Amino acid sequence: MTSAPFSKAFTIFNTDENGEPVEIMSYDTNAATYIAVSISICRGMLRHPTVKDTFKGFAKDIDPKQSGAWYQNLPKENAAELFIEKVLERFPLVFVDKSRVNPNLMASHWRRGWGDDGHGFDTHDQAIVINGLRVRTMCLAGAMGEKADPTSDAQKRFRSLLFQLAVSFLHELSHMFLTFLGRGKVGTPPHMSVAVDGSSEAPGPEAGRYLETSLFGGFLNVFRDTAEDDDQVCSYLPTLADGLAWELIRPLGRLMLPFQEGGPLPNFAGDD
Repeated sequence: MTSAPFSKAFTIFNTDENGEPVEIMSYDTNAATYIAVSISICRGMLRHPTVKDTFKGFAKDIDPKQSGAWYQNLPKENAAELFIEKVLERFPLVFVDKSRVNPNLMASHWRRGWGDDGHGFDTHDQAIVINGLRVRTMCLAGAMGEKADPTSDAQKRFRSLLFQLAVSFLHELSHMFLTFLGRGKVGTPPHMSVAVDGSSEAPGPEAGRYLETSLFGGFLNVFRDTAEDDDQVCSYLPTLADGLAWELIRPLGRLMLPFQEGGPLPNFAGDD
């Protein structure tokens, strides 16, 4: 599966084993195609009214006095719309980081300061870094899935990985939204924390989980069989307030929110 229609819409960089950018990824590779498909899924989510409303609610939970206040004369709903428009017009730079050795760390965004008003915010001055190990896993799954029946486990695995990356992009865009609102100079407000019942993890401010919980009713997590290796099947599941994980049904079907949920998966372990 190779294609090259993405060069104008997306810019994807390869990094070396030290995490240093070395080249723009060739757009006729499977890796670039699969990443672009995940970006397209994320972009589809951003166009969905429910997702837009979630970003607007997210903006309302931010105190302009603590975020540079450049948008103090702009309704917060408009600030959210402006951010989404900018991301849809030109997606942030994407870096495939081959230096990451933890397969459970899917993506990240480091806030980069900017000094203009909201109309001067440039998405190509911002970046989302994704895990090179997971991209490799996705490519292997894609190679297996292309030869398999659409209803097979191999196809399900591949679709789950595409969906996993798409939601990771959405998660990191919530962090970037704070960069947009706060000019990259403020952290996540303390009240934006999500606790899971029964978890030993102390809740702390986390913009991505906060937005996901508002959107999905729980933040999405990787659940995998700990007896398998790093290239195993991964599923994205919502971790709800009661600490249970519920499988998402047909995650790559038509985007319908809220997502349908299957039964709980008590025999799987979650990774952050």
